[in-house]
Parts: sequence; structure tokens; C-alpha cells
Amino acid sequence: MMSQQILGGFLEEYGLFVILVSLFLITFIKSILSAGAICSAIAVKYFWAFKNNTSARFRVIYAVMLITFLSMYMIITKVFVLSGRYTITMAFMLLILASFGIAKLLQNHSARYRKKIAVIVLLIFSITLLKNLMPKPEGFNFRQDAMIWLKQYNIAKEDVFINDLRLAYYYEYEYLYKMIIQNEDYNLTTLEKINNSKYISLYITRDEKRLYDLIKSHPEDFTLVKVFCNGKRDKSVAIFEKITR
Repeated sequence: MMSQQILGGFLEEYGLFVILVSLFLITFIKSILSAGAICSAIAVKYFWAFKNNTSARFRVIYAVMLITFLSMYMIITKVFVLSGRYTITMAFMLLILASFGIAKLLQNHSARYRKKIAVIVLLIFSITLLKNLMPKPEGFNFRQDAMIWLKQYNIAKEDVFINDLRLAYYYEYEYLYKMIIQNEDYNLTTLEKINNSKYISLYITRDEKRLYDLIKSHPEDFTLVKVFCNGKRDKSVAIFEKITR
């Protein structure tokens, strides 16, 4: 679909080569970012120090990295999306190589500044680990929290209207819901589409709140029952309930 309906004639002549190179660079950059810039830099710097090492552990690491990279590249060339879960293996291998690099820095007795660099890097890793282990701020998972609340509130499992794919994912597929194309021109026809839904769950941003304003302008038909906001309060999920007469 991507190649035939969206890109179309662009793939003729040099277009395909440009796309393949671009996807390769995206895969390469995402592999580095998955482990972090510092770890990747240490791994690359000390890769040459171990390039002549033929021990089994390094051969296994390099083989896993090659297979992982090829798998990621095949995935992104097929669907044009590279999910973060596919980069976990590459990040783990880069972290292992970076650990060897840090060990080499700590064992180097000829230059004391290298030990200081290793200690600073370890401190940065420790601070990052503590930050990741700390409780998330309020509103971090506001979309997921909204859908958990709605599932508990909707005991009778009435129809739910949803305008966001992630909300639909969190709401789970055993429940009944209806979707709408988020960028369509909202009007009274849109209200007719959601008229049969008991609940309306809307993902709202600072720049896109047309559907929210449309439903809000009909208080005789819909009532706002709950709002979940993110930490910056520039995105939210509003849950409406249809008024039954």
C-alpha cells in the first residue's frame, strides 16, 4: 500500500534507492539512540580495541548485532515503521560492548583522567537508573488511566465512541467501540455517527479540539463526566455520556 498508493511513481528510477538508504539511516540512528548516545559512543570507541579479539563471546555479540540489524531493516522496509521493541536486542548488545569499554577505562593506569571519565559515566548511568525507577508524574499514562476508568464505569458494556487508536488499544477489543477518522471535517453528520453510542471518549490536543467543541456545544444531548490530562495539561482525554430521555 505504501509503495503503490502513497509513493506511487516516486519509486521509479532513483526513488527506490533514496528510500532504502533513508530507511537504513533511520535504522542505524534508532539503533544508537536505543542504547543512548553515551553508551553507543563508548561502544564505538572501544570497538576497534576489540576488533582483533576472536574469542567466542565477541563473535556471539557481533553475530547477534548483525542479525538484529538485518531484522530491523527488513521490518522497516516492509511496513515503514520500526517499533522500539525491535531495538531492544541491539541496545542490549551495545550496552555489553560499552561495559567492556568502561572496564578498560577503569583498568587503564597510564592516564588517570580516563578513570575519571569512567566514573562520571557510571554516575550518569546511576542517576538515569534512579530517575527511571522513580514513580511517574501525575498524568504520565493519562490515556491508559482514562480507559481503565471508563471500563470500570461502563459496567453494562455499552457502546463507546473513540477517536484515537491508542485509546481503542487501551480499551481492549472485547468491548464495543466505534472509531472515526480523526482528520475528517466534523459537522452534524459526525454527531449522527456517534448518536448511538452511550459514551464518547475523545483524545484532545491544544491544536485539535474541534470534535470536543462540537459535542460540548450540545449539552442537551451529552454531558461531560470525566477529564484526564497529561502533566503539561496540553493534551487530555474527555469522556462524555449521552443523555437518555
